[in-house]
Parts: sequence; C-alpha cells; structure tokens
Amino acid sequence: MKEKASPACTVDSSSCPPIKTSLDKQSTSQQFCRPAFTQKFRESTSGKVWWTIFTLLMVATVSVRFYKLRYPEQVCWDETHFGRHANQYLQRTFFFDVHPPLGKMLVALFGYLDGYDGSFWFEVGKKYGDASYMGMRIGCAIMGALVVPLCFLTIWEMTASLPASTFTALCLIFDNSLVVLNRFILLDPMMLFFISATFFSMAHFNKQKRSFSFLWWFWLSSTGMFMAGSFSVKFVGLFLVFLVGMRAIYDLWIILGDMSRPV
Repeated sequence: MKEKASPACTVDSSSCPPIKTSLDKQSTSQQFCRPAFTQKFRESTSGKVWWTIFTLLMVATVSVRFYKLRYPEQVCWDETHFGRHANQYLQRTFFFDVHPPLGKMLVALFGYLDGYDGSFWFEVGKKYGDASYMGMRIGCAIMGALVVPLCFLTIWEMTASLPASTFTALCLIFDNSLVVLNRFILLDPMMLFFISATFFSMAHFNKQKRSFSFLWWFWLSSTGMFMAGSFSVKFVGLFLVFLVGMRAIYDLWIILGDMSRPV
C-alpha cells in the first residue's frame, strides 16, 4: 500500500522579521562609533589632520636621527676613509678613489662650514678630542633625515593615501639600518637623499597634464639633476638611469600608440 505524500511546507520569507545577531549589533555599533579623527585619517579629507600627521612624523624623524649624534666620540667604521678624503679636499691634496667625488666634496663642505681644517688623522677607534667633527656628522644626518619627508610626499603624490604615506614614513623612521647609517660620516645618507629626491621629482613630473609648461620643465630638470647627483655620490645610482629610462620608454609607447593623435 502506497503512503500518501505530504504536501511541501512553504514559508513566506517576507512575513518573517530579520534576525539580528550580537555580531551584527557589534559591527553596527563599531561603524557608527568610530572616532572622527580616525575617519578623517582613513579618508584623507582633512587638511588639518594631514598637517598634524606630517608634523608628528617630522618631529619623530628629528628625534630619532639626532639623538646623541655625538656618541660615539671616536672614529667608527668607514669614517676613517671618508674623513681622510675630506682632509685631502680641505688641504687641496690630489688623491684617487673608486667612488665619484660629489659625496666626499659634500663631507668636506660640511666640515668646512663647521670650522674643520682637515688636520685630524682618521683612524678606527681614535677619539676625536678637540677636532670639529660634528659638522660632518650633522650634515650627513640632515641629508639622511630628509629621506623621510621625501618618501612620505612621494607616496602621497602617487596614491593620495594618508595611511599609506604614514606607514612608509614610520618604516623609514624606525628602520635600524637607516638609523645607524645616518649617524656617521658616510656616503650612504647623501646617496639615499638623491635617490629619494629623484623619485619625488619623477612622481610630480608624471602628474603634469600640460607638456612643455613651466612645471613640466621644472620637474623634468629636477629629476635629471637629482638623478645625476645620485650616481655622482656612488655608481650604484646608475640604476636610476635605467628606471627613469624605462618610464620614458613607457610614456613614448603610450604617446606613439595613441592613434587618435595626428602624426
């Protein structure tokens, strides 16, 4: 004997009220209770918030880069090489080195502005004593510290994202290797400055809408100038030539491939 099939039970979903879970209530309350400053920071819509964040980052940069810059009061690491090169420039003595001259000339300039006469003989572990070495350390620290605002502004120009720019700056401020390199008389802070300035100028140049305008020429010239400065400090900066050249090839491909433009 066959059993009679029961009819399917149907429920009208429109008549059922929506069920709110505790998770929905929590997410809804978090959405409406977010602080105004946090919201402005995420959306990057407030100029006041932008300048507040930028100022705090600059204060942190100066605090980290110049904290106890005089310590250690003795020649460390490659200071013995670049300090001697500065001596030879200040004493107008001919010498030859594998690196290009701009970085060593800047080191000599920093020492000259501080009253250093190039008479101290640099040796690893030797105490500076009465030698005016702080001008050279401060000059290198300033150029190294400028990397932070340049990278912050470069990311801002490329993304218009305040969280991304802030994250980049914080990574640079508290990077241990950069902190150490910025404390001594080395070529690396100057090379990093010129590399960062090249990226900054190139980012502005790529945003120009009018070709051959004043700003177009200005950012193009500054890109070339800072790029030349980078490989005038160390030959590692030559890689920037390939980077800028690849960007130029890409722009030419876009221009020449636009069939809507007259030949």
